[in-house]
Amino acid sequence: MLFAFDLQTRKIMFKVGQNYLDAKTYYGIFEVTEGERATLRLEYNEKRYPENFSENALTFVVRPQKQPRLEVREIFPDMPEL
Repeated sequence: MLFAFDLQTRKIMFKVGQNYLDAKTYYGIFEVTEGERATLRLEYNEKRYPENFSENALTFVVRPQKQPRLEVREIFPDMPEL
C-alpha cells in the first residue's frame, strides 16, 4: 500500500493492490481527535476527495494498553462478574 496525506488540508490518498500498476486509488478526508483515546475519522471515495463526512465515515479508536476486561473493571468497579 502506498499513501500520502496532508495534515493542513486533512486529505489522504492511498493505493491498495498487489502491485502499484494494479492498485486502486482512493481519495479521502480525515480528522484526528485526541483525548483519553485518540480517534481517527475517515471518509474516502474512488473518484474524488469527499467534501464532508457522511454517516458512512469510518471511525477508528486507539486501543488501550490494558486488556479490555481490566479497563472495563476500572471504569465500572461495581459491575458484577459474569
